[in-house]
Amino acid sequence: MGRHYGQLTEAERCEIFRLRAEGMSQSEIARLIGRDKGTISRELRRNALPKTGYTPVTAERMALGRRHRKGKSKIERSSSLREIVHEQLTSLGRSPEQIAGRLKLEQGEPVISHKSIYRFIYSYEGRKEKLHRYLPQAKSKHGRRARKGNGSFIPNRVSIHERPAIINDRSKFGHWEGVTLHLIVIMRWFAHVTAAYLRIFWRDIINYAAIMIMSWARVECRAWSWRVR
Repeated sequence: MGRHYGQLTEAERCEIFRLRAEGMSQSEIARLIGRDKGTISRELRRNALPKTGYTPVTAERMALGRRHRKGKSKIERSSSLREIVHEQLTSLGRSPEQIAGRLKLEQGEPVISHKSIYRFIYSYEGRKEKLHRYLPQAKSKHGRRARKGNGSFIPNRVSIHERPAIINDRSKFGHWEGVTLHLIVIMRWFAHVTAAYLRIFWRDIINYAAIMIMSWARVECRAWSWRVR
């Protein structure tokens, strides 16, 4: 019988249990069911309980549970760790870096990394609970983005503290801070009103031209009909 290396089936686990009860060795069991000896050894080591030993029902349940947990993060596998992270994030307002550091300080060794906490926050379960809302406002998923340059938005800007002293008495037009703003507001209002009047003007011209054309057309039609008669 050829060997294959896939997952053991429930029927194969029943066969392993029966052959072991008959006193066969792992090598003989592997040869009879067409499996590698290492597969049988690993099965008996991982899916047996200390008190009851190896049974097909228990072995199948343990294998399914392990398969279900495979691919999940440490937080998702541990309910107690998940509660600790959730509480420190939502109630205490700590960042993933602070949570990982606190757990390391309390346990004396690294428990979980801050990157794993971030992955949990942005996982399906974390998004469903909207855990990202509890992250510090100064942080984002990829951190802060540096601002380019440190120059002013206004080139060659002069500070208000360096203005001439004569300006402080507001004796001349233009020395008032609000003059420029008022002029801008007035100019915008004037432009808006002018545009409105221009629209009305051109609308009236177009309407008048249309009326004149229609009147001329009626006169021409009447003249043509008179000539025909």
